[in-house]
Amino acid sequence: MQKLLKAYKILPLLILFVMGCIEQETEMCCTQIDETTYEFSVLNRQGKDLLDASEEGTYNTNKIKLYRLKNGNRSLVEYTDGTSPAGYYIYQYEGVNRIRLYFGNSDDLITEGIIQWSENESDTIKLEEELQNENATVRKLVKITYNNVVVWDVSKNLPQRYFQVIK
Repeated sequence: MQKLLKAYKILPLLILFVMGCIEQETEMCCTQIDETTYEFSVLNRQGKDLLDASEEGTYNTNKIKLYRLKNGNRSLVEYTDGTSPAGYYIYQYEGVNRIRLYFGNSDDLITEGIIQWSENESDTIKLEEELQNENATVRKLVKITYNNVVVWDVSKNLPQRYFQVIK
């Protein structure tokens, strides 16, 4: 009986939270779908996961650097939020590591960057977005070009924004 009473005390708070969330529609309150995220895996020609830090002969994932290119200038991507301070996040999915890059928000619909894997190796990436509403607040990724090759296109690929890089 006491558990039931506790549930009745919590239920109004839960309802207020949900109602506030629906009315406010803020990022802090509600989960929103991000149509601009993407991820990829990096494998060698033999299928070895080059983002697996525990394997010899792979990239040192702590030393990867991202640079944003704008008007011919190159700037290091850094964040102070602590979740992805170097602008990338690596995680394992179905036994293979994937990397998700964050070049930061910009008013530009085209973002260009450099991924520096090591002192001697880097790749280029270009992201193209479209505005999804008249207020220009919602964006959708429509094309990814990696080393001057289109690797993902919204009109030709599945909704999952994922691709593999073979080195």
